[in-house]
Amino acid sequence: MTIAATAEHVALLKSRVFWSTDLFVIALLDGTVVRYTSGGLNVSWGGATYSGAGPLIRRGSVRLVRGLESDSLSITVTPRDTDLLLGVPWVNAVRNGALDGARIELWRAHAAAPGAPIVGAVLRYSGPVEDVDLDLDIKVTVKSDIAKLDAPFPRAVWQPGCDRTLFDAGCGVARAAFQNTGAVVSGSTSRMLKLSLGTAKADGYYSAGELFCVSGANAGARRTIRLHDAAGFTLAFPLPNAPTVGDTFVLWPGCARTKADCGDKFSNVARFRGEPYVPAPETVL
Repeated sequence: MTIAATAEHVALLKSRVFWSTDLFVIALLDGTVVRYTSGGLNVSWGGATYSGAGPLIRRGSVRLVRGLESDSLSITVTPRDTDLLLGVPWVNAVRNGALDGARIELWRAHAAAPGAPIVGAVLRYSGPVEDVDLDLDIKVTVKSDIAKLDAPFPRAVWQPGCDRTLFDAGCGVARAAFQNTGAVVSGSTSRMLKLSLGTAKADGYYSAGELFCVSGANAGARRTIRLHDAAGFTLAFPLPNAPTVGDTFVLWPGCARTKADCGDKFSNVARFRGEPYVPAPETVL
C-alpha cells in the first residue's frame, strides 16, 4: 500500500508537534455511512464530518509489512444508551445484525492542535467486518481484503448451476438496479411480512432474496426471504422484534443460479458461469 501525503502534511509530521486522531468510516449494507473520531470532538476531513460525540471507539494495533500477508484489525465499541445507529441504540442495532456485511476504514488524521483544521490523513486499514462479539462492549473484527486470496484454487467447479454470487464483480449485475423498497402493512409477524412495495413484482420474484430493515425496532436486521408469494414474504429466520405498521425495508431478488433465471430475470446470460448440460452423476454410466 502506497502512503500519499501532501507537502504540508509531511512538514507537520516532521515538526513533531501535532495532534492526531483516528477516523472511522463504517459503510453498512444498505448504503448508510457513519463516521466517528476517537478525538472527542467533531472534525472535518475530505468534505465529511466525523462525530466525536458518538460511542467510544478503541482499536488494536495495525501492522505494515512487505508482501501479501493477511492481518485483522480489532475494534471495541462502547456505546451509551443515547448513541444511535440506524435510529435505534447501538446495542440493539448490532444485535439485529446492522454490522453484517459492513466495511470499515481506519484513517489516522493530523492537525496542528486539537480543534485546528485537519492537515492530512493516512489510510491505515480497510476491509469487511468478519466477526462481531456482543458482550459488555461490542468487539468487531475486521479482515483485510487480502484474505480473499486464501480461497481454494482452482475456484471453478463444473456444475449445472452458476458458481458466481449474485451482485458480485463476476456476476456484474448492479445491486442498486434491482433494489426495491417496502413498508409493513397490517397482518405482519416477525416470520411473515406483508409489505407494500414501491414497485410491484410478481409472486416468487423475491424468493431466495434478501431483506434489510431500515427503520423501526428491527433496524439493521437482514434476513433471507425463503418464499415470496401471495401471502407475503416468509423469512428463513424470524426478525428479532415484531414489526410495526410503517416500518420500512429494502429488498433484493434472489437468483436460482440457472441459465433461465439469469436471462429472464437479470438479462445477464452472457455472464452465466455454469454448465447446464453437464449430465447428472447417476446418468454417466
